[in-house]
Amino acid sequence: MPDRDERYAGLDRGNMVRFSHGAIDAGADAVVGFGSHILRAVENYRGRLIAYSIGNFCATGGLRTEGLRRFTVVLKLRIPAASPPPALEWSFAPMIFDAAGRPIPDRESGALDLLRKLTDRYYAKWAARPTDIRIADDGTIDFVVSENRLK
Repeated sequence: MPDRDERYAGLDRGNMVRFSHGAIDAGADAVVGFGSHILRAVENYRGRLIAYSIGNFCATGGLRTEGLRRFTVVLKLRIPAASPPPALEWSFAPMIFDAAGRPIPDRESGALDLLRKLTDRYYAKWAARPTDIRIADDGTIDFVVSENRLK
């Protein structure tokens, strides 16, 4: 997930990192993206989840499901009724597209493996801090909130 403006098909897509951080700074409890139709990194920003792109489930003209595009996830976000943030609970259900282009459960968790790699790369290249988010084998997401990052 580059921390810079992106262009695709001649369109300015803006800076997803700046947009997502701004949404959290303005009070959002989570930001979920999907516009790129591929999995992208997840981030712990100020104790809130940013999922830059959860993959590919709908598109005009059909879905491209070859290569890494065959991996996607379903984000399960539970929002407790009466608790202050960041008491949200989130997890990923890994999915893969079969030969007919239908999403089915990813029993080998290739989607989670890819998501972990993308997240580690994002933190190493753009976040300028160690990865502080963990995606468990069952898809649950945990992270440590650093007090100095909440300020």
